Amino acid sequence: MRQASARASLTPTSFRVSGSELTGNLTVTPPNGYEVSLSVDSGYTSSLSIPANGNLSSTQVNVRLAATTAVNGATGYDGNITVSGGGALPKTIATASSTVSPATLTLTANPQNKTYGTQQTTPVEGSTAFSAVGLMNGQTLGTVTLNYADGALLPTDAVGSTSTITPSNAAGGTFTPANYTINYVAGTLTVVGPPSVSYTEWAATNGVTGGISGDSNNDGIQNGVAYFMGVTGQATNPGLDADNVVTWSVNPSYRGTFEVQTSSDLSTWTRANPQPTPADGNLIYPLPLNTPEAKRFVRLLVTPN
Repeated sequence: MRQASARASLTPTSFRVSGSELTGNLTVTPPNGYEVSLSVDSGYTSSLSIPANGNLSSTQVNVRLAATTAVNGATGYDGNITVSGGGALPKTIATASSTVSPATLTLTANPQNKTYGTQQTTPVEGSTAFSAVGLMNGQTLGTVTLNYADGALLPTDAVGSTSTITPSNAAGGTFTPANYTINYVAGTLTVVGPPSVSYTEWAATNGVTGGISGDSNNDGIQNGVAYFMGVTGQATNPGLDADNVVTWSVNPSYRGTFEVQTSSDLSTWTRANPQPTPADGNLIYPLPLNTPEAKRFVRLLVTPN
């Protein structure tokens, strides 16, 4: 008879009890790890009383390993079932040697997000950020240790970067680790942008006045562009670098749209094609070379929400 710690033995064994001139009930006591019942499917207990007074017709007693019997490796559960009481001499019935193998327990780290610009430490002990599948007999599990791999731990890791979260060291609760084969399954940590902040909220927080097109601190940069760039103090318009590239910083909390435009006369402005896409906290626009105009100007047009 073999079973996992998940449940009681699927197929109970049985023996029969009968007697005559009995003076009271018979008590059936199984050895450690077993349970007995008069019904094949239910009513199992660690000690069974069989009503008897006088004669007892042949009665079947069912025996099985209990669901709560601990894993015992290669050492079998065995011993004798004792039938006593009723004024009769005690009788013993040998049980078949039985083993209990571990049940499978799967622990999976929950997926997590990390806000851009923040740091993730590793390992994290005593975490409850996991799911458990396979706990038996109403048992509970307290915590695990989460180990984070490189890839999304640093404040400079870009939005969308990921790393694995591997659980280990399951502990606490009512479960006994030795009763389970534990499978640890990794989850994913993802870098996400901070919650967006409207222009109105940003301006109020930073004491900016004059509206989107205003210049609250008279530095030559419109308030709306300063909001896009995440600049709250004095700033300067970005210029061309040695590679003819213009770079704006990008406020990760910016809410709204934007457009890079070019002009040859500072009067007529045209949407740049293709439009650059923010990456790694910057908006980078390489000014086209070999254009027919003698001069080419570039600006950033923003429409905050």
